[in-house]
Amino acid sequence: MPTPNRLTSQMRSDLIDWLNLGPHHWAGQLDEDKFLSRIYDLRSLPTTDSRRSQYPTAAEDIWQHRVNNPDDWDDDWVFGDSRFNLRHVDDATFTRFLVETVQPAVRRDVEAARELVEGYNDVLRRAGFEIVEDRRVGESVYYRVEQFGNIPVVQQTTAPPPENAPPLTSEFASPVPSQEVHARGGRSPLWSDQSATASTLGDEVDTGSDARESAKEPLVEAPASVPPNARPPHDNGRRRGGGLLGIAVVSLVLVLLLGAVVIQVRATGLALGLLLLLFAIPALALCTSSALLLTDWKFRTALLTGFGGAAVLAGLLLGLLQIPAEPTKPADSAHGQDEASTRRDPSSTSPSPPTPSEPEASPSVEPTLMSEGATERLAGDRVLLTDAQSIAIEQWGLRVATSNVYSTFANVLISTDEQTCDSVLNVGEVIVLSDRQPGEVDYGQWYAVVLEQIANEQATLFWSVGTGRAPAAEPWNSCV
Repeated sequence: MPTPNRLTSQMRSDLIDWLNLGPHHWAGQLDEDKFLSRIYDLRSLPTTDSRRSQYPTAAEDIWQHRVNNPDDWDDDWVFGDSRFNLRHVDDATFTRFLVETVQPAVRRDVEAARELVEGYNDVLRRAGFEIVEDRRVGESVYYRVEQFGNIPVVQQTTAPPPENAPPLTSEFASPVPSQEVHARGGRSPLWSDQSATASTLGDEVDTGSDARESAKEPLVEAPASVPPNARPPHDNGRRRGGGLLGIAVVSLVLVLLLGAVVIQVRATGLALGLLLLLFAIPALALCTSSALLLTDWKFRTALLTGFGGAAVLAGLLLGLLQIPAEPTKPADSAHGQDEASTRRDPSSTSPSPPTPSEPEASPSVEPTLMSEGATERLAGDRVLLTDAQSIAIEQWGLRVATSNVYSTFANVLISTDEQTCDSVLNVGEVIVLSDRQPGEVDYGQWYAVVLEQIANEQATLFWSVGTGRAPAAEPWNSCV
């Protein structure tokens, strides 16, 4: 048979709505798990979290979802949680909950507590209850509930809770027998013991008094019939976990795709900045969602970690951009000749370049003369050029330049006031510019440049100027 109650479902809804819509939170200055532990034995109540090994009871469950991650559940979750069943429990348990919200340990602001008491009493008096001052300790005011008048009880006017989640019970659950109520508007404590001493509801923490300890109420025990898989109506822990996993997966895909685009495009300036910004957004989402999934951190901590992780990923991406790509050696044309079909593969005959760790440069490569005829080298020197750099040898009217310097070959250009010759050279090859056809015996002037080595993104070139027979060079490296 349902427990008779004086407080109707409408009265309870009015009290709950007034408390939720007001400026005062029901747990006051306490964390919600600490507040509820003043009334219930939370470690005997089941968890609603799927990670039962980590959060085995209601104590750990409430701490995780309302203290560690306060946005997991709504602020009014307790009024719909079947473990507490506040909309359907007996009057004693419900009014005890109200009294706890105004006790000094919960709410230090005396005026705020008085405001709550006045609002509660507007509804409670219609059911024959009233929250009254019990005692004062300094400036702290303690409250209790009194029952008065001969107001008939109601037989469970609200819909009963599910069979697998019955109302919680306690030793104070039974209403006071009708013969204990004073007939003419007299008052009596809502709960009484055998010695007729009024039992004070919601006593403060132990002050060292044996008398106070003896009057302190026991915690409400969890009923054995509450199922271990009970969940509060606003529990979104599982959905939250699934949503975070989805965000992490999508963010990972976007990070990989945008990273590949940034590396492939190799943009600079403003374009690079925009690409990095687009990359940083999913990187931040990836790191933050991963931190929330793998740890119990609060969102603010996870977000700060996400910013750090995104910065690290962006730094790694910028580091990858500093590694030059080595495209296939392009086909080069000299003096209108179609050499794409005749040029050999540069990597097929080129000697391997020295590693950057070698302390000394490789010996200069001496080009082979085209014949045994007399030749005279007038000048020569070794120069170091990086990508897109040039040097002028003004005494001989010669300019040497490089572009597209890679690990085994580079594009080399030599020019005078009258002619220009450029070609892609492997290490060890020579480019020759002369004023006569190769093989002719007449003594003309020639200019030659040998690509000796490439190390640390610098090309070592040896230029020389002479007369007589010119050094030998591949047909596509000779300019007349």
